[in-house]
Amino acid sequence: MRRTYKVSCDVFYANRFRGLCAFILFSLMFGIAMENKTYAEEIFDKNHVEKHVKTLFENIEPQYGRWTTPIKYRIIGKMTERSLASVASIFEYLERLTNVKATKAVSDDDANFLIIFSDGFEQLADNVDIQKIFMNEGESVGQFKKRMTLGKEKDGNITSFAKKYYDAAGRVVGYAVLDNPFVSEEPASNYYLKTVVSGYLDFNFSNVFDSSIFNSAALSSDYFEGVVTGLHEVDEVLLKELYLFRDEKTLEKSEFQFKLAERIYKKKSPDSE
Repeated sequence: MRRTYKVSCDVFYANRFRGLCAFILFSLMFGIAMENKTYAEEIFDKNHVEKHVKTLFENIEPQYGRWTTPIKYRIIGKMTERSLASVASIFEYLERLTNVKATKAVSDDDANFLIIFSDGFEQLADNVDIQKIFMNEGESVGQFKKRMTLGKEKDGNITSFAKKYYDAAGRVVGYAVLDNPFVSEEPASNYYLKTVVSGYLDFNFSNVFDSSIFNSAALSSDYFEGVVTGLHEVDEVLLKELYLFRDEKTLEKSEFQFKLAERIYKKKSPDSE
């Protein structure tokens, strides 16, 4: 299970990503393709939507991990041009949903959304920049290396590491993820979609809807059985409404979640009008 840790924005902008691209070029190469897929609709009612939203955002900070500044993404790993283009198309797709501009960073230092794809976690553990980005507060280098060693094992508990960076007001200013796609048997594009979407909000896993990408077993659901072009409709509506909803500062958290669920249900269900 991926965990996202908070650190301050001054750490994020301290040249943590310099030189990483050359160091990690050995990590992987894989292709990617996208095609349409039909799927059966799940049982969908207001109670399920409310439970889904409540589970997703229980104990999550009021900003919900949303971006308020443009995203400049950087992808590191030995990938084909086709793979890079497909990941770029995911950012374009999410830009349409959230209205958060996403463009490719011109350099490591310019990036505020860093994705490192690699199956060499054990080797990466010795990289000082990797340590600065992904080590937990109070964690020793030895403990970090042990976590990274587990991360490369298919049956280990950790297959990715992620950190989200916030400013003093709690706004998201950066995100970094180190991910090993080799542990997944699902189509690469589906795995990439989940990796990128995870950087767009803070959430707990919710197993209310099998086809939701926020389900811990989402990629093994019927919806993701083949290559997909985007999120399940319930996730599309949730992400779009979450980014459109600007009244949360004037609402209690439970009221915000209720109103968000209500808006999702109205958008998703033709019988709700």
